[in-house]
Amino acid sequence: MIVLGSPLGWLLDQLSFLPLWVRPWALSLLVLVAFWLLFFRSGPKRLAVLALRVLLVVGVVVLTIPLAFEYTSTRRRRAAGKAPAQAGAAVSDVAEAVSANLTDADRRLAKTEYPNKGWPRKTMALLAGAGILSWIVFAASPALAAPTAVGGKAYGWYRNFEHWAGAGSTRIAVPDKEAVPTLVGRKSDVILSTSPAHHGELAQVSPVGQEKRAVQLLLDRSGNAVIHVTRANAATYVRGNVYLIQAKDLRVLVRLQ
Repeated sequence: MIVLGSPLGWLLDQLSFLPLWVRPWALSLLVLVAFWLLFFRSGPKRLAVLALRVLLVVGVVVLTIPLAFEYTSTRRRRAAGKAPAQAGAAVSDVAEAVSANLTDADRRLAKTEYPNKGWPRKTMALLAGAGILSWIVFAASPALAAPTAVGGKAYGWYRNFEHWAGAGSTRIAVPDKEAVPTLVGRKSDVILSTSPAHHGELAQVSPVGQEKRAVQLLLDRSGNAVIHVTRANAATYVRGNVYLIQAKDLRVLVRLQ
């Protein structure tokens, strides 16, 4: 996996609670917001100024410690009729000078100006509206979401993108109160059985270690789907082999029976 895969996979994992039809649009919206913060709202500049101001404040606080000791020592010596210690006076002068410079620098940083370009509200609203519309259309029309349909292919590419980024690569889970899915081989078919809760979802079945041979299936009302075994894929589906089953909130290893 490339270096970019880990943080990107983590981000996609955080979006996995959303319906599949919404995730690409939500990701696009987040990328747009990040791009706008970085290049049009001076995000790096704001962070750099904030970090510098925090360091300056820490420096002033640290310098206050020797000044406090020197002040306490001077008061005691004067009360006893003695002159302030030469070493204390030297430290005090240096600490006060440095502290004054740090305070002045913080005051100048506080006046830093940033570009204040407006947010692309129309584009953001368009992305949000497209995500909601896709959710309504594909959730209500499973036929449009079939792997062979244009919509199913488009979202299939997004699932491939999630897999490439490593999303969910370390999470194996079955939702609560659901039975573990099964893969049962027949003469010319392999039957995938999941929960009716996954009705209308796209499930992905891939041999472990052979993700390029993954197939996407539209689950029926019972949460089931059929893989037709042909000469082209007969070597992929062998009884006893382990397969990775993925759907919304479902990621589990299953042995073909």
